[in-house]
Amino acid sequence: MTNPTIVGEFEQYVDGIITDFGAQTQAIMDIISGNVNPSGLLPFNMPANMETVEAQCEDVPHDMKCYEDELGNVYKFAYGLDFNGVINDSRVAKYKIK
Repeated sequence: MTNPTIVGEFEQYVDGIITDFGAQTQAIMDIISGNVNPSGLLPFNMPANMETVEAQCEDVPHDMKCYEDELGNVYKFAYGLDFNGVINDSRVAKYKIK
């Protein structure tokens, strides 16, 4: 059995997880308040666990098992959610790796 991911340790206790990559506080508050529908896509694969990180080849893109949440969403490159559900627009079609 593998060790749970950090997210897996608390996912069952929260309704949402907010993270940003240097966004302005006002932009985050606009999303939290519902004034703006978020539409970003992951710029990387989120590893399933620490063993995945350690086994990954640093110079080989997309060579890891990605984290999968309790709803079956796989957090890999070009994955995203908005208030309507999984984002599946022209950006995803352009960047999604099959």
